[in-house]
Amino acid sequence: LVLDAGAMARSAAAIALGYQRFDPDLPLAGFILNYVAGEAHGQGVASAVEQATGLPVLGWLPRVHELNIPERHLGLIPTVEAGGWQDFINAAADQVSHHLNMDRLLEIARSAPDISVHTPLPDMGIHCQTEDPSDRPLIAVAQDEAFNFTYPENIDLLRAAGADIVFFSPLHDAALPAGTCGIILSGGFPEVYAREISANRSMRQALSEAQARDLPIYAECGGLMALTRSITDLHGNEYPMFGLLPGRSVMTAQLHMGYRQAEAAGDSWLLRQGETVRGHEFHYSIWEGYPEDLPSAYHLLPPNGEPVSEGVHLGALWASYVHLSFWAKPELALRFVNRCHESRAGKI
Repeated sequence: LVLDAGAMARSAAAIALGYQRFDPDLPLAGFILNYVAGEAHGQGVASAVEQATGLPVLGWLPRVHELNIPERHLGLIPTVEAGGWQDFINAAADQVSHHLNMDRLLEIARSAPDISVHTPLPDMGIHCQTEDPSDRPLIAVAQDEAFNFTYPENIDLLRAAGADIVFFSPLHDAALPAGTCGIILSGGFPEVYAREISANRSMRQALSEAQARDLPIYAECGGLMALTRSITDLHGNEYPMFGLLPGRSVMTAQLHMGYRQAEAAGDSWLLRQGETVRGHEFHYSIWEGYPEDLPSAYHLLPPNGEPVSEGVHLGALWASYVHLSFWAKPELALRFVNRCHESRAGKI
């Protein structure tokens, strides 16, 4: 158990003892102290904790700014961003190797019993259109520094529903993967990489061709932002984007965050009109300047008040700020895959 000892001395032992006794079935093996002011502070807290609990303190980490976890406007910087974590990793490695008893820590870890975890996929209820492995449609999923937030469970369910998954980079790749039958534009930070995305004109053309061929395109949050005509970043700079949707994405100072219950605004390849799903929003941007008659994806259903239109369903393109977990409604994965089968004649 890691304890924040930053504002405590002997009283840390009371917290340690409380956790130890709170759940006797939990095999607590020891403690690490965090945010320690210095050698004397660490030794004093460690002695009190060990005396109270009879368990070892395996070391402590000092109160140094190098151990502050890198973050920005939406929280932690994703680890897929090259270089964003290297200074922190190097500093953490130095401090851990110097202050923690790694031999004892590894000894305790090796003594732990094996953990068997089996999470079966839910029953889809109906079968996908083909059982032929050679006839599995290919869904291209955006995965790079700018686009990297897609629930892994969604990918698992799409595979279980009969699709093959390949990852691509809207930031770096010149084209979509060969054989693409459907596209997922993941959430992420397109505003941070707007200049680079804007420069990738060949990907803009590839996505335009995919839309013209009626391939299903599913975009969440950052994916929606990149599909508009432009992004205005936090410094007021505007960059052209992929342009499959009208209007522009503008960064603001207001955080839009929370769980959402959403009702499908109309029939589509993904949802039937009136069906409800649950998801979440987490973004600073707004989508502005689009036509009022653009068909919405959802009506958001607040606990109190009138429903609010959100997102867009335009042909085979579905885009929204709401992040969905397909696990809550596995039919979404099946419908996505079946729609990909229907579009195979127009594959890239």
